Amino acid sequence: MVAAPGWTLEAGRRPTQKWIAPVRVHGPMSFLLLAVWACPVGGSREKNYVGQTFESVTRHRGWFADAQPVVMCGDFNSNAIWDHRRKIRNHSAVVKLLRERKLFSEYHAFFSEEHGKETKSTYYFWHTKDRCFHIDYIFVPDSWASQLKDVTIGRYEDWRATSDHVPVVVDVAEVEERDNRGIAPSRTLSAYASRPFRIRLYRLFDHPLPHAPYHRLRCPHFQHHRAILVLP
Repeated sequence: MVAAPGWTLEAGRRPTQKWIAPVRVHGPMSFLLLAVWACPVGGSREKNYVGQTFESVTRHRGWFADAQPVVMCGDFNSNAIWDHRRKIRNHSAVVKLLRERKLFSEYHAFFSEEHGKETKSTYYFWHTKDRCFHIDYIFVPDSWASQLKDVTIGRYEDWRATSDHVPVVVDVAEVEERDNRGIAPSRTLSAYASRPFRIRLYRLFDHPLPHAPYHRLRCPHFQHHRAILVLP
């Protein structure tokens, strides 16, 4: 994970579930980032892949307990089209849990699409264009809804040689806090301006990460998955 100058990353306590990494993002707009790479852990099907995401959300209520915004993003390895394969811990159940915690998928909100009916793919099985699925997501808090500026999905042709996934990019307008009169601290209302920042979600293999002055944070249990957070 990488943050641009002016932002820093602080690793949180490792959760009881594998493949979920809580990271505190500190900067002009601080939030808790829950980085996801849902993979097998053994045992029953219910506990693998999206089952780990489901359990992490239900067991770690403290992530959603305070006033700090929460962003959950990454390779969920799940989609509503496969719900029938799991009785309880499926994709739609995770979406419902996150909605109860006031998080929504920016892609689906921006393009007005339902889960399971996506028109843009994020994953190409064996780098093959005709075997593609939407399994990468960025869930953000409801309080950011009015700040959503753009959502883009990388082109298969541009990323085929680099990864079997393409980037998911979300642009958000950073809004400064105001007092109850609508005035930003130490600023007049006329001087108020929103500044954009960007969350970029990548899944790369053998691809160099940005060097200094970016702040880097490596999660040892994400050895082959690099979720890059760029906040210019």
